[in-house]
Amino acid sequence: QIDADSTDMVNVALNGSDWEIVETLNINADQLAWVCLTVPAGNSGEATLTVNQTAVATVDVIDPPRTFDPPDMTITRDVSFDEIARLVGADVPATVAINAPLEVTLVWQALTTTPETSYTVFVQVLADDGRVLAQSDSLPANANRPTISWLEGEYIIDTHTLNWNVTDYVGEATLIAGLYDAENGFQRLTTIDDATFANITDRLQISE
Repeated sequence: QIDADSTDMVNVALNGSDWEIVETLNINADQLAWVCLTVPAGNSGEATLTVNQTAVATVDVIDPPRTFDPPDMTITRDVSFDEIARLVGADVPATVAINAPLEVTLVWQALTTTPETSYTVFVQVLADDGRVLAQSDSLPANANRPTISWLEGEYIIDTHTLNWNVTDYVGEATLIAGLYDAENGFQRLTTIDDATFANITDRLQISE
């Protein structure tokens, strides 16, 4: 929160050793405003927060653990979404009971560093008639690794627990996944084939 005091132009900056983020606010005097500053991916260490070039705080920036070696996975895929992310595989149970928790782990590889948009991942179980039997929508890794934090080439482990929409389905189903922009009409990223999702498996067996 920032007290604008007697000016309607406020420059808020976070300065690291070799990077800087600046946000300019136009606010009324004595108005409080929230500011969100996104640190470029791959940076860590001490940073100084300034308001109108006056230092107001020192913060420690912590870069999340990263892996650039492909992890083990039971299903391998190679589906790229708009040069942002590549779905390289997943861990999926062979059989799941209806209404039992369904945990699916996706493995993404970042195709670019710090995209401007924070994309939401969706995972869905589809019946043959297109019904969505179960689904999950969340930022990657339970919001701990949003796409704006990715570095090109790194692998992101992204686990989802799907919620069931039905209670009476038995048989095979299809598992799909993709990404969308929740701030832009839920527009989905597309693949090289102009699909809006990746097919992970069409042999997910659902039992009673």
